[in-house]
Amino acid sequence: MQTQVEHQRQSSGNETADALRLNEFYLSEGQRLAHTGSWALDPAGFFSHWSHELLRMYGLDPAREAPNLEEYLALIHPQDREFMARTIEKMVAEGLGCDLKKRIVRPDGEVRYIRCVGVPVFENGSLKSIVGTAMDITEQEMLTQEMRRRQAYLRWWSGMESKFQSWGGMGVGACGVGWIDGLVDIWIDGAALPVH
Repeated sequence: MQTQVEHQRQSSGNETADALRLNEFYLSEGQRLAHTGSWALDPAGFFSHWSHELLRMYGLDPAREAPNLEEYLALIHPQDREFMARTIEKMVAEGLGCDLKKRIVRPDGEVRYIRCVGVPVFENGSLKSIVGTAMDITEQEMLTQEMRRRQAYLRWWSGMESKFQSWGGMGVGACGVGWIDGLVDIWIDGAALPVH
């Protein structure tokens, strides 16, 4: 027969376990909804933790363990791979954090943009680990690139306006013709009329 103290300990243990499971669920859902994941890198240069959402971001099975450094670097875009290898070496050697943007290539070939932020954790003056988060910023990066492309086009077109005027033309604001992504656009009185 269970004593009252044993019953209270068991109840308290069950409540603690339930609260822990609920907190883990909230964290997992928050990461999934925000497209963020967490990681930890130990001083030997091995990942000791990758969250399920981080594994999903990289196109990996969320039930698997964190990749080793070689597997991780294989997922980095070839043009960013050497930079990431040197960055990790420096972080571990000097106990540094990071805040960087990199490209990854998922196993299905899709390229994604990831912002990675990490901070060193010290214990008694020695590096214990580097912990961090990764955010999938692909959509924001695509929008930024599109905005820059359009701004460059507008700067180019603004320069063309003076050429039209010097040729005796009516100027861009009144009438003009230009190419955007293989489509001809015609401007009449400031309105763009796409011609396909």
